[in-house]
Amino acid sequence: MNGLSAMPELDCRRQAAFYLGLAQTVLPALAGNVHEGFASQVVDTCWRSIEHQDVDGQVLLDLIHSEEDTGVNVIMGAEDDRYVWNLWACLVDAQSVAAYCAYKAPGDPYLPEMIENIDVEDTFGGFMDSFRAVGGNTEVVAPLREFLAGLHDDQLTRSVVSEALDRLINAA
Repeated sequence: MNGLSAMPELDCRRQAAFYLGLAQTVLPALAGNVHEGFASQVVDTCWRSIEHQDVDGQVLLDLIHSEEDTGVNVIMGAEDDRYVWNLWACLVDAQSVAAYCAYKAPGDPYLPEMIENIDVEDTFGGFMDSFRAVGGNTEVVAPLREFLAGLHDDQLTRSVVSEALDRLINAA
């Protein structure tokens, strides 16, 4: 995952915001799912890592898959409904990029194997496949990238990105 080259116009935090913002638009479909609260906790933690850069990469990694065999990967792997599986896949991809950024932010040369082996092109393609499979609005992808590229660092917040996505979705 060298340099997150799938979207070279966006730095690491903006790429994490891109994936997380788009994932957030489809995750309401998990309403009523037994793991809905966990999904919300994961999204909140990822946004905190983007906004404040105060979440350790290992915390985000454990939310993907921990040694106790918990995390979004475990939930996703046990899912039989392909639609719901794709919802979880969107979240895993967003988390993976956020975890990568959290590890890289302090300049830590160490990346856990799970994060180091992420292929950015595959992540983007896989995310978009899952996003389309759950009815995500792909017309907002390019405008969101453009919006994030022009955003000042202090504006990179959940509320700003969510409001922009609402406007983009309503305009599409």
